[in-house]
Amino acid sequence: MNTANLSFPQFPSKESLTVEFKSDPKSGLPDRVVVETVVGLANAEGGTLYVGINDDGIVSGVRTPRWRDPDLAAAYIASHTIPPVAVVAELVEAGEGLDVLVIEVSKATGIVATNDGKVLKRRLKIDKTPETSPLFPQESLRNRTLRLLIHDPAEYFVRRPRQR
Repeated sequence: MNTANLSFPQFPSKESLTVEFKSDPKSGLPDRVVVETVVGLANAEGGTLYVGINDDGIVSGVRTPRWRDPDLAAAYIASHTIPPVAVVAELVEAGEGLDVLVIEVSKATGIVATNDGKVLKRRLKIDKTPETSPLFPQESLRNRTLRLLIHDPAEYFVRRPRQR
């Protein structure tokens, strides 16, 4: 089947900070790629991962058995993230015999990592295209400090008595 010109209006046409496309090649989509993308989304604003859509927005379909089963996909993601990330996954029929796995990721309340210790975030590059990149300790500390200052400045500046 020629998928070169297939696009579907029920899916976004391009990637953004909260939208990521992953194609599923004949050789299979590596599990770590999906888990790392989910971690990156969770550590940013949350978002949606579409497995079976190429970077250019063309629907190519999901092939890998693990990613064709929404329950298995959600369980795999939860078991390979620390703390476990609960996602909502749904296999959506795109037409033309193609399916897309849609994975909804909520924004994490704390820092999330892969089970092998990778801490990632979603960000926009200078050309405004999105990427998943490392989240460095100073970034996480800076963000926590800013949240404290915005939400409760007294919490940041109040000295706590030293425990003896």
